[in-house]
Amino acid sequence: MQPLILSSAEITAWIGSFLWPLIRVASMFSIAPVIGGKQIPRRIRIVAALLITLAIVPMQQDVPIIDPWSAEGVYVTAQQILIGLIMGFILMLVFAAVTLAGENIAMSMGLGFAMASDPINGVQVPVVSQFLVITASLLFLSMDGHLSIISMMATSFELLPIGTDGVSTAALWTLLQWAKIMFNAAASIALPAIMSLLTVNLVMGVMTRAAPQLNIFSVGFPMTMMAGYLILLFSLPTLLSVFDSLLKDAFETLTIILAGG
Repeated sequence: MQPLILSSAEITAWIGSFLWPLIRVASMFSIAPVIGGKQIPRRIRIVAALLITLAIVPMQQDVPIIDPWSAEGVYVTAQQILIGLIMGFILMLVFAAVTLAGENIAMSMGLGFAMASDPINGVQVPVVSQFLVITASLLFLSMDGHLSIISMMATSFELLPIGTDGVSTAALWTLLQWAKIMFNAAASIALPAIMSLLTVNLVMGVMTRAAPQLNIFSVGFPMTMMAGYLILLFSLPTLLSVFDSLLKDAFETLTIILAGG
């Protein structure tokens, strides 16, 4: 019986075929919303990254034989981290737009001081932002957004396989240009509520002008909040349409970036 003899090149190829996909997947999981949020324990995220990597490894193309500890190996590792962070960052911008819209609505309602912990980013945000982010997370899961992320991760190894050719300058410029959509989407979500609350505030101003003895602080604040809650309830369908369009644009932009910009 002949002993099993493995060359250093074969061992390096086996290590690289699993290590670099794991780095890309783990980098994406570190900042991706919902599936990589702060509310998900770190051990679960690590196990999920390992399982997804095991499923992706057999489908990837031939991995170049590069020593992970060489200068070229460090460069390839940095490229995989960058690709994973870009994938997570684009999706994070989608939820950042929802958070920004909630902050604008909360300021118009007079609830800018009512802060709560954001379950996605683990920071303090207005309660309206927290409500919208939780709603967006449920929409994300109901639309199989988590499965789309995994599918896009598998596709990334076809569009941008592991090697020395990483993210191009044109792809990074495409990412910077797409980042502005966060403000456009936030305005699209918050604009109906802001305009309605502006009308309510104008009405309260006219009432105060007509009846100066009216205590605007004791009457206007509860009425503004009540109107804000009703407007927020009726404007939720706008969140669904804008969020769905924003997710589609995010995945399309991500495909363009992975394809080279």
